[in-house]
Amino acid sequence: MFFLRLFALVFFTCLSSFAAVVRVEVTEREAVGKAGYERILGRLHFEIDPTSPQNAIIADIALAPRNERGQVEFSSDFILYTPKDPANRHGTAWVEIPNRGGRTALSEWAEERGFTVFSVGWEFDIPEAPGKLSIRVPTARETDGTALRGVISATFTPDRANQKMSLPELADYPPVNLAGPDSRLVKRDRMAFPQGQELPRASWTLDGDQVVSKSGWEPGSTYEVFYLTENPPLAGLGYAATRDAVSWLKHSADSLAPSASACAFGSSQCGRYLRDFLYLGFNTDEADRPALDGVIAHVAGAGRLICNQRWSQPRRIAGFYTTSFPFADTALVDPFSGHRDGVLENPRVQVAQLPKIFYINTSAEYWGAGRAAALTHTDPTGQQDVAFPANVRSYHLAGTQHGPASFPPTAQAAGSPMANPVNAKAVVTALRLAMADWVSKDIPPPDSEVPTITAGTLIPLSDFKWPSVPQMPNPRHFTAGPRLPNPQWSDEAGAGAPLPLLVPQVDADGNEVSSIRVPDVAVPLGTATGWVYRPASLGHSDEPVLLRGGWVPFAVTEAERRATGDPRPSLEKRYPSKKAYLRQVRQALKDLANRRLLLTSDIKAEMTEASQRWDWAVNRLPAFQRVLFLGNSITLHQPAPSIGWQGKWGMAASAETKDYVHLTLEALAQSAGHAPDHLVKNIAAFERNPETFDIEKELADARAFRPDLIILAIGENAPAISTPEQQAALQAHVTDLLKTVCGTAKTRLLVRTNFWANPAKDAALTAACETVGGTLVNISALSKEEANYARSEQDFEHTGVAKHPGDRGMAAIAQALLEALRPAAFPAAD
Repeated sequence: MFFLRLFALVFFTCLSSFAAVVRVEVTEREAVGKAGYERILGRLHFEIDPTSPQNAIIADIALAPRNERGQVEFSSDFILYTPKDPANRHGTAWVEIPNRGGRTALSEWAEERGFTVFSVGWEFDIPEAPGKLSIRVPTARETDGTALRGVISATFTPDRANQKMSLPELADYPPVNLAGPDSRLVKRDRMAFPQGQELPRASWTLDGDQVVSKSGWEPGSTYEVFYLTENPPLAGLGYAATRDAVSWLKHSADSLAPSASACAFGSSQCGRYLRDFLYLGFNTDEADRPALDGVIAHVAGAGRLICNQRWSQPRRIAGFYTTSFPFADTALVDPFSGHRDGVLENPRVQVAQLPKIFYINTSAEYWGAGRAAALTHTDPTGQQDVAFPANVRSYHLAGTQHGPASFPPTAQAAGSPMANPVNAKAVVTALRLAMADWVSKDIPPPDSEVPTITAGTLIPLSDFKWPSVPQMPNPRHFTAGPRLPNPQWSDEAGAGAPLPLLVPQVDADGNEVSSIRVPDVAVPLGTATGWVYRPASLGHSDEPVLLRGGWVPFAVTEAERRATGDPRPSLEKRYPSKKAYLRQVRQALKDLANRRLLLTSDIKAEMTEASQRWDWAVNRLPAFQRVLFLGNSITLHQPAPSIGWQGKWGMAASAETKDYVHLTLEALAQSAGHAPDHLVKNIAAFERNPETFDIEKELADARAFRPDLIILAIGENAPAISTPEQQAALQAHVTDLLKTVCGTAKTRLLVRTNFWANPAKDAALTAACETVGGTLVNISALSKEEANYARSEQDFEHTGVAKHPGDRGMAAIAQALLEALRPAAFPAAD
């Protein structure tokens, strides 16, 4: 039974008065939001005429089963948000194309303005599950009723040798005769191109949608699995579902939210879906009316979703395999295939039914994964600019990746730059409202803002000059990959030809110089890119991470910049103070608002976020890759039942996560965006008998570890010092130790004083530290506070354990070390 959370049960099925939607099934209805909205869940049942010109384009429609009326049946889940009072409805509905079946939520900006929000399942390969929107379509069969068979494939790039590779895009295609000759696994030479080596059949298996390598994968290599399957679903019916559901919403007498116009928004996979929807002519319904009045294809690049073909896999990430000619809207002649074609200018598209269109792309769509966004506004060879039609605008969000990383940012792995957190969400919201105004009020939107060949802001990769940026090697190895065959051409002409790679020009910091520059790019705290190499730890570090970018913060001070060898000016050099930085941010936001690329009501929130980003940037810790801890029992002590100690961490923290080593590592990881590798060694034997301790032998692993940060925490076990000679001897031994393990001049060294204050030992440690250029961290005052001892937190059998630092003392030690690492703040005054 279906029921409502807030008011009476509404479960009904009704016959629809609209031709293609024959039945509307409402399964749930409830009040939501603050402005009198309701959320309606249900299912739309469709019947379409397979002989109609508008449906003839659907792949295998002639092989679909028909009902007694000669119609093809299918059904889609839907979710609808709309004001209960029709008087409060905006005349325009937003059609949210669900990405891999995900339900849309009601956005605050849409609720405030009374927009209806409508989402309909179009993707057959989404399992029915709570929170998902799917479509149920028939399968095509031979004219004699026997099963259609064919070979399908899927690609994957493992990050680990033992990784279980699940390929959900294969779940709807069970294998037929897996032992047969069609079952193959190919290891590719490069991610972007299909050439490679076929692996022995005995070396791998397919278990459901999991591919298993018996000998393990090569991390970073790309593999492609092939096998025979049968019963292809009519995937192209998803396009008909979107078309007919929108027309039902706009025109049917039984529409649940009648709307004068409809604008669609699709991101990534769904942006490519919308580009293909338009290319194939699906915006004209069976009554020769336009379905969508506005379309925003977000982060699609020049790609189109290859959904309307036999053996389609819409859930597939696709990587480099998304883009086939045509790329631009206007019909152009392709020198590789000889075809003349355009996304909006071809025999299937009725010019009178064309919607208003926005293309919104990040830098990632220009740079990687075969999206080749530049080709939407150049000729097919990438040699000259091509203008957009009058009904089209295009916007490039400079310095952004396919979807923004969270803030504070993290890295994919040790050695990688942070993921790109530059967020242009507020710009996208402003553009969505500009589209609604264009459709409903005929108010022209902002002009297109894209890099161009004419202006010198769009250049071939061969002309790209990349400055020196830490952790970001020159992207000269990148490629746009090959073209896909266009399913509409039986000759597959031009397939496999390399796509030209044109990318946005950058400045001396590596930030892009043109198009829509949000404050994080116009008033930067670091270098933001739409590309990044795979980390070496995950294999094939000469290959890109698909659709991801990098972010490398500037040094805080000039001293830090010089110490790290970063050629980019520091924050200290760029901005005299936080106030000066925020003044520039506010001006950049006002400029966006004046261009109608930002709502003035969003400036306050953007300023708050800018303030938070500044505080994080100037207070962050340096990034380290390998941290070496050399200490005694306070650093690491194995279990010792005889004294009542059970831990395998620093004595006497209550848990591993609460000793100073792990607190320090956690803080470094949070600041740098990745956890550094670390090595922890107890060298109490050196403290007690430095004369007999073989540094070269005992610390060979520490030297091989090649740390870029060493934290020395010893002295408590050293023999008591009563003469200057004993103090000098300790200083000499510690100096030799540090010179042996420090390695290069770039290794950062911290030497802490004794937890149990001892002026003579501390003096020896201080002198040794100064000799090798380290930083002294004085913690001797901590022993004066009883709360820092473990005995103040719990009872111990052994007094020696009890006098070690407890959780509070460990936290204080970690804080002292971290403060010593933090760059000195520059003056805050204007």
